Amino acid sequence: MALTARCRTVTLKPRPAQIATTNEGHDERNMRLCRPTSPHLTIYKFELPAVLSISHRFTGIILGGYAVTFATVSLLSSKPMLDVVQRISHCYPGFFLIFKVGLIFPFTYHFFNGVRHLVWDNGKSLSLKGVYISGYTMLMAAAIWDTGKLLTIKGVYISGCIVLLCTILSCFGLFYVAEEFKRIEKELKLKRKAEEEAKIAAELEKKAEEEKQKKKRRFF
Repeated sequence: MALTARCRTVTLKPRPAQIATTNEGHDERNMRLCRPTSPHLTIYKFELPAVLSISHRFTGIILGGYAVTFATVSLLSSKPMLDVVQRISHCYPGFFLIFKVGLIFPFTYHFFNGVRHLVWDNGKSLSLKGVYISGYTMLMAAAIWDTGKLLTIKGVYISGCIVLLCTILSCFGLFYVAEEFKRIEKELKLKRKAEEEAKIAAELEKKAEEEKQKKKRRFF
């Protein structure tokens, strides 16, 4: 009798599903339903390591295209490749300078950044500061090398301009590296502070939930 007295009937009534009346997009609807959504590429901030990594792959693709192009031209041309390049340099000096820039920069960039990757393979310069220092050093080395090669036109090598350029680039590079380190350290401090605050908030929320559960147990 006691068991029968505690039982009660429950009536289930079907209800139509709720349909949003507003014109929601795919992302808005999933966010409203608390579904996991994939972040868009534009929310990421491309720092120097990411830009250098993407550029390294891009210059590798360019060098591969150069190899295929030169091989095809040398096979189809009736004259040696050196004669073709010399004829272009004499007929179109401006175009040849642009061609020289486009040829030198991908090679020097890919070469010096490849050396940087070999240093990483040996387990060195893998810290955040080391990655930025090696990145700026690689950029300065590639810029100096490219400028030296561009100034080597018709056998004239302007060494004084190279020394001046190296000095200017080194000063600007060191200043920029110092400022970048300050910014990175500031961001890391803010990140640690935010993580600590989030941890404290999570602990307080956990304690509040435990107190709530204790009150429920006492009530029942």
